Amino acid sequence: MKVGSYNLLPELRPPGKAFTGPCRSNHETPVKVDFDLTMSILTHNLLRLFAMDLPGYSHISDYSLYKKFLAMTGNVQIEADQVTIKIKKKRNLPLLLTTMQKFKKMRLRFFENKTFSVIGDSTT
Repeated sequence: MKVGSYNLLPELRPPGKAFTGPCRSNHETPVKVDFDLTMSILTHNLLRLFAMDLPGYSHISDYSLYKKFLAMTGNVQIEADQVTIKIKKKRNLPLLLTTMQKFKKMRLRFFENKTFSVIGDSTT
């Protein structure tokens, strides 16, 4: 497994191939930069789409949107037919729960067709 240009699992390296360290120069660098840029653009666009569903918040920055609506603690419960995300109380939780209601009947194909719901966690 690689993180950046560090090889975290040297035992999986082919025999005879030396670890060249973090300062090596090869063709992987442009791919990493392109991937990072692509993921940044995708994240920005997903946050903008999310913001458009939040009345009064379509103009705020990506960072503010993340801090107000996504940087929350909670628990994920996976049951036989449903995935439930229980979010701890926060100031903007009611608006988030209202926005997420339209996804209540959505089935997650990549998660064995389980339904998906977001609820407020009543425990402290």
